[in-house]
Amino acid sequence: MMTYRPLVELCFLLFMVLCVLLGIEYCLLAFSRDWLVEAYPLLTSVFDQVRRLGILLRITWLLTYAGLWLLFSGTNVNQPVTKADYPRGSALLILLLLLVTGYYGLTVQSYQPRVIRWLYPMLVLSMFIIVPFMVTLFRRGGVKPKERSERATMDTPDSVVIRTKKGYLNVVNPYRGILVMGSSGSGKSESIGNTLLQQFVRKGFSGIVYDFKFPVLANVLNTALHRHGNPHGLQYYIVNFADLSRSHRCNPLAPENIPTLSHAEEYAQTIVSNLDTATIKHRDFFASSAQTWLTALIWFFRTEHPQHCTLPHVINTALYPDYTHVISMLEANPQSADLIRSIATAVRNKAEKQLAGVIASLQMMITRLNSPEMAWVLSGSDVNLNINDPRQPKLLCLGSDPALVETFSPVISLIITVALKQMNQPGKQKSFVLLDEAPTLYIPRFELIPATARSNRVASVYMVQDLSQMVDRYGKDKAEVMLANLSNQFYGKASSVETAKRVSEMIGREEQRIRNYSQGMSRSGSGSRNLSQNVSMSQQERLLIRPQEVMQLSPGEFIGQTVESRLPYFRAQTRWQPASKQYTITPFVKIGSGTTLNEEVAHNFRKIRSEVARIVQLYPNIYRSSE
Repeated sequence: MMTYRPLVELCFLLFMVLCVLLGIEYCLLAFSRDWLVEAYPLLTSVFDQVRRLGILLRITWLLTYAGLWLLFSGTNVNQPVTKADYPRGSALLILLLLLVTGYYGLTVQSYQPRVIRWLYPMLVLSMFIIVPFMVTLFRRGGVKPKERSERATMDTPDSVVIRTKKGYLNVVNPYRGILVMGSSGSGKSESIGNTLLQQFVRKGFSGIVYDFKFPVLANVLNTALHRHGNPHGLQYYIVNFADLSRSHRCNPLAPENIPTLSHAEEYAQTIVSNLDTATIKHRDFFASSAQTWLTALIWFFRTEHPQHCTLPHVINTALYPDYTHVISMLEANPQSADLIRSIATAVRNKAEKQLAGVIASLQMMITRLNSPEMAWVLSGSDVNLNINDPRQPKLLCLGSDPALVETFSPVISLIITVALKQMNQPGKQKSFVLLDEAPTLYIPRFELIPATARSNRVASVYMVQDLSQMVDRYGKDKAEVMLANLSNQFYGKASSVETAKRVSEMIGREEQRIRNYSQGMSRSGSGSRNLSQNVSMSQQERLLIRPQEVMQLSPGEFIGQTVESRLPYFRAQTRWQPASKQYTITPFVKIGSGTTLNEEVAHNFRKIRSEVARIVQLYPNIYRSSE
């Protein structure tokens, strides 16, 4: 216990005297100056002295009040010994108010009396309010939390190094999966995604990129290839449905991509689940029947007409006006016939209502995929989806458009699903799959890819705004599996309390030494005042990162963990350094003379429809003849 009786009495006495002097100054400046000077001109010099001494008076009063508040503030203040943080916005506001109030407080004597009458009391009242906040800020020791990052790089042929303001974040093993989560504007793509892409290209990774806002990431890949000279011979392809002048053509349903009927079933599931996301969690009879119908069509073209095995041919067959003729055609293939057995039975039993519901369910879903532009892109063979073929490693950028995401997501998800089947095999080139705004896609069993593909050197990068999006797309159980398998985790500014709490709990807790302050005032029998102050230390378990901190991160600032790192967790402001020269994607599609791209697209669409009609007519309609 420490006693400050003489100091306290002196401060109180000084403060009271200063308050009285402030009152006198206020009266002289606000009320008495004009008529006194007019009546007694010699008093002009006296008022000049008051102005000069008034500045010193107000400064002394402010410092005395701050000292008294520092002695008496808080009867029980608990504070960690380590440097604590303080809300940046509040601290800046307090400092701004102090500067404004201080300026007017030092110049108040220069204003007219009618202004001083209301300005002077407001300044004193403001100081009474601001000083306690300033003392609290001083005690907490600052406004900026300390950065936690590594001081040295761990650069290996497979690692990724992200520069920060004061160090580095080392992703030593990207094959164990990378999660990047942060709200819009947190810097996910610019700070983390762009860095990953640049270093993947520089180190010879083949891979797939889902560019949600094409051509943002496509330009990053193109710039990286030009900047580093492409020493690994990566072939760069772009598939984009919005701008056909900047798109290669790709057939995900090429026969070599469908070795078994199980592959056809999974591809059909991918299409149906993305067309109707409600079927991901709750698959009803109509959705299951629609998936079976689509599987039968895919397998039929795969085995009976492989030269026409494309998604546009499958879609136009499913939309064929006489569905009984299509059923009759499918029965020509034993495996397809087995898949549609229940549908064929319904036709024989004249159950048109039940059958019409199944066919209509599929037709309504796939109609939006039947456009000339999508038919053009998906009926060509510029791109082989054996992405990480050691002899021909590729980079494939899949472009989307936020305004058309519901239309593009089924086919983009299909392409990624087909490619992952081939990428996740031993003996292939090291590769990656980076999904920006990943919950806009549904890829069956993707939650298992980070765990099963790491041994085949496939790095999975999943970028998302919030945990709730993952739960909404995959369900809580699968989202938890995905979070567990994505071992390298980067969290930017969170938009929901639940996500912030999860990040806080993930980082964990630690024992902190807490300094406890206790002050009190007592009066002795003689009437004198005694100030006592107690300082004690204790151990308490506290969160290393509070949820509020996660929700207040600045753009480019991330919290998280990386496996095989020296730090148990990191908190750092990233430093993205874009290339000095950007290489944007320019139109590269060339059409023969005498025609335009639009004409070729329209001709291709008509050709597919005529080919489908010709194929169907090759098979007799046994159901019509039986009528």
